[in-house]
Amino acid sequence: MPSTRQLAIRWNVALATATKALTTLRQQGLVRAEPRVGTVVTQPEPAAVADPPRHAPRVAAGSDRQLSGERIVQVAIEIADAEGLEALSMRGIAARLGASTMSAYRHVTSKDDL
Repeated sequence: MPSTRQLAIRWNVALATATKALTTLRQQGLVRAEPRVGTVVTQPEPAAVADPPRHAPRVAAGSDRQLSGERIVQVAIEIADAEGLEALSMRGIAARLGASTMSAYRHVTSKDDL
């Protein structure tokens, strides 16, 4: 599967849009992040194929309490392993967690802090 950056360039969309597309595919069980390989297409589970969600599930307002520094760092590592450090952004991390960018800054002071 192309990286987020490659999707953005090929389809002429913002990185946030490409990230959201990959997140939706991941939530539907169609792709998975493979460390030191990238995002790979996977065999969907029968439930995911039978009833795919129309939209990626969103985190409810005020649920940024579910975020943690540990979850943010975990997603950052997944992105860096799959796409390289240059693809790492707080916006992309927050999008994968279904949270606003500013919510992530409550738990991690900066991208450099990661």
